[in-house]
Amino acid sequence: MCDLCSYFKKDEPFNFHRPDSKTKEVLVGKTANKYLEEFEKKIYPHAMNNSLMTAIIGQPGAGKTQLIHYIEGRSQKEKDRVSLILELKDVRIDRSYLVNYICSNNHINIYLSEYGYDLPKDKVSKEIIPIVNNSIEKIRIETKNNNVGICLLVDAVDEYIRKVKSTGSERDKVISDLLGTFMFLLNDFPRLCVVFAITNDVYVEFKEVLKEASPGRRFLFISDKNGEPLRLERLDEEETQMMVSKYLNIWSQRNANLPMLPNTATNNGLNIFPFTPDAINLFWRAGAIPGDTCMACIMALKNKIIHPHKPEKLDHLIVTKSDAAWIIKKYSGYFVNYEKESGLKKEIESLLEGDQINYELEKIAMKAMQVNSSYSDAIIEAFESYTTALGDDFRIQLGNRRKFIRDRFRIGNEYKVIDLIINFKSKNIGIQFILKNSRRDLMNKIDTLSIALKNQQIKSGLLVIESENKQFFEMAKKEIELKKPDFEDIVYRMNYINTLLTITIDESSVWCILGLHEFILGDKIKMEKYSKHLDKKLNIYNLFKQLINRGPEYFGGNVSPRRHTTDRPE
Repeated sequence: MCDLCSYFKKDEPFNFHRPDSKTKEVLVGKTANKYLEEFEKKIYPHAMNNSLMTAIIGQPGAGKTQLIHYIEGRSQKEKDRVSLILELKDVRIDRSYLVNYICSNNHINIYLSEYGYDLPKDKVSKEIIPIVNNSIEKIRIETKNNNVGICLLVDAVDEYIRKVKSTGSERDKVISDLLGTFMFLLNDFPRLCVVFAITNDVYVEFKEVLKEASPGRRFLFISDKNGEPLRLERLDEEETQMMVSKYLNIWSQRNANLPMLPNTATNNGLNIFPFTPDAINLFWRAGAIPGDTCMACIMALKNKIIHPHKPEKLDHLIVTKSDAAWIIKKYSGYFVNYEKESGLKKEIESLLEGDQINYELEKIAMKAMQVNSSYSDAIIEAFESYTTALGDDFRIQLGNRRKFIRDRFRIGNEYKVIDLIINFKSKNIGIQFILKNSRRDLMNKIDTLSIALKNQQIKSGLLVIESENKQFFEMAKKEIELKKPDFEDIVYRMNYINTLLTITIDESSVWCILGLHEFILGDKIKMEKYSKHLDKKLNIYNLFKQLINRGPEYFGGNVSPRRHTTDRPE
């Protein structure tokens, strides 16, 4: 296992549902930032004049818990208030419990002691209330800061309501009692702001209870532009990428630097290694809320870590779009949009099918390598079979493999061989294969294509270089440019250099093409399916479409350019 895998295994980057001391620094999304701005500008200052309650509203996973932890962390940094997080999930509250929670809380003691005020340890909570309030008033005066006070952030409200209701209480009474209990707390502490994190469903029930005059006067919502309470909802794609990047950046600060690779960088320059932007996009589309994306990222990382790999490489950690599709399919119950959007479901099914085909193609290539010592003798016929499987636009004529040609304008010139001529949409395309990084072979085959073009035996030329050597490919393009005069037809004043294209094919794809020809050719349906899938990578069909639309360049003179005659097979 590589070092990064070990770090990821020990320390998950995405603690969205239960933020820790590091991840609570993450705040992403226009809505969350809008809420925070309004909270600091209106709600909290209002509470410091007259204690009140407010709420962060959103469905589970929308970021409510993350936001209250962010507010708590911000309070610690700026020290203008003391913030306490109260989780109601495993407690049963009353007035006494809440008073005790505040007065005995370590954060209160630390905050007050920093200003020289220590709470007595020999008094009960009820007796400590006036001491806490007096201390806060003195700190407000000393610091001349009207924001000094207490912010009580209440989480897991919906779990609390469900638990109390299960004991036989009516749901509306549970909510009424809950708000009534906190109303007592507002009276006990004049500088208190209570922030509930509630779901959309709980908000509807809160609203009914708040119609009563007493709790309604002490509850204030942050509103959107339509006057409705602001709700945390779905992030957009860019915000989602930013969220993932922030979590990973915080993780890297406490573990190890993350590499920035071309395929794991967003268009905005964010590093989201080990995820590709396409993978995050698919997670975002499948899920309804930020929590879905975080959960998907955690599961995708775990899946990558448990599989064997080569420690010296990082490719094994990259979460691709296909990897994302597999996660969404396997845990489809968590992703509400998977069943809801038929287009998304079809795309995921297609990606998974493509992943399976890639696996089959790898096996075909390996088998071809085991059976053949070299592909140089068979690649011409194999490439012919491959293009034919791409569709009826490709036609093969007898005698068009290893065709002899000679410059018809020069007497006594020796014959040269063009590897393959393929008829595409009634246009002849000449193909030369460079299977070794040989400059001599390259120059000879460029010469052959220039002759065939000037003879009008082909409409366009394609130079296929089997090489992962970028330097050789760049050298080939330069050599073609230097040989531009050789593509000139001085009689008709035309230059054919623009009708020649050069591409590279990696060795594994060459073996794959050979394997398809040797082992799959007899199964027409599978041959077409596999070839078309491989062409998503090689893009040969679209390349041929470009070639037939390219024509020679007429460079002027008194002689009119001749009509090209290769629209028919020779």
